[in-house]
Amino acid sequence: MRFTQLIEIHTEHIEELTRLDADYLESLGPEERTTLFRRGHTAVDRDDPTHFFTILEFDSYESMVVTMATETSHQLSAAIAPLIIGEPKFCNGDVLHRESIGDQTVERTFTQIIEIRTRDIEELRRLDTDYLEKLDPSERDVLFRTGHTIVDRDDPEHFFTILEFDSYESMVATMATSTSEELSAAIAPLIIGVPRFWSCDVIHREVREG
Repeated sequence: MRFTQLIEIHTEHIEELTRLDADYLESLGPEERTTLFRRGHTAVDRDDPTHFFTILEFDSYESMVVTMATETSHQLSAAIAPLIIGEPKFCNGDVLHRESIGDQTVERTFTQIIEIRTRDIEELRRLDTDYLEKLDPSERDVLFRTGHTIVDRDDPEHFFTILEFDSYESMVATMATSTSEELSAAIAPLIIGVPRFWSCDVIHREVREG
């Protein structure tokens, strides 16, 4: 099963962290690269310039465990620790569903991260499927390019959905449609508590398919 690790940090030294990540990737040997993430991107919260999310997609949970256990990964963790404000937060999630829509070669500059709690994930997925089928061509033009939902391995009622759009403006246009408003109304009774949303600009992306 595909696996996603979501890492949340606060820092005032993102350029230095990005350089350390680049050095880390360059230092990896062939064996270490076999379990490395396939896709990853880092995004900054539009409401807080010190707040960042990194989303790493692995072939499996086991691949992530092997990667994190290497000496090179331990050295990276030690190097970045002084540059982070507070403690980083991790969510280790199994991918439940992935959706790709439209031209996948278009640059995706914006990510929306949605955190919810629910005991009715199958009903939510059905509502999402119905929503996508209802969209007319003009609504599809501004829809997310890729999206996936993960379930927290430590809490089966805890979910994140990660949506990648062409731009912030595309997300705003999507959320303003009557179809999106109908979906929001339909899912509200199925969610425990209040969902959390983060609107983030993508600042770095790595693709290592194959």
